[in-house]
Amino acid sequence: MAHYMHIRDTKNIKNVTLNLFQGLKNVAANFSLRFISQAKACGYTIIIFLFLLFTVHYSLLTVSYAETPNRIISLARSVTEILFAAGFGDRVVGVTNFCDYPPEAKQKPKIGGMSNPSLEAVVSLKPDIVVLTTDGNPEEFEHKLHSMKIKTHVFEAVTLPELADGIRKMGIALDAKESFNSLASGRGAVAS
Repeated sequence: MAHYMHIRDTKNIKNVTLNLFQGLKNVAANFSLRFISQAKACGYTIIIFLFLLFTVHYSLLTVSYAETPNRIISLARSVTEILFAAGFGDRVVGVTNFCDYPPEAKQKPKIGGMSNPSLEAVVSLKPDIVVLTTDGNPEEFEHKLHSMKIKTHVFEAVTLPELADGIRKMGIALDAKESFNSLASGRGAVAS
């Protein structure tokens, strides 16, 4: 199942989407028979238009327009290591009981285990974003965070070939593309 970043202001996106579809409905209602026959001749144009419409709709649902997160909670050892390697260790405000590398991670507040994080501990740390994984974190926990309007990012990389892309996507979610792209390409982190 695909996971998407939670967007704080989903009402605005829903309204934009509804307005787009209402506009299409109005355009369709005003078609004349002459235009419909011409539309058959330019069917590719309509297909391209619909493709672009749904692409825009999808991007609105998967891209966050919020501020750069300064308070990050990591729910997996691998995520914690990536955050520190990218130079974001100072922004990490909570980790699992098993996050022990780098040594600085041991000093961060603990939120429980990877498979059983404490919702109360996470909420008490007032995170801007919680980074989860598809490999070990309960999906229900992500749903609980969304219901509380806490932004999440799901790190989906499970295999080595997926790692670089997963790191880049995390950079997008944390509004730090440059640092994470550099890390993903093996050049090391760029100072943020």
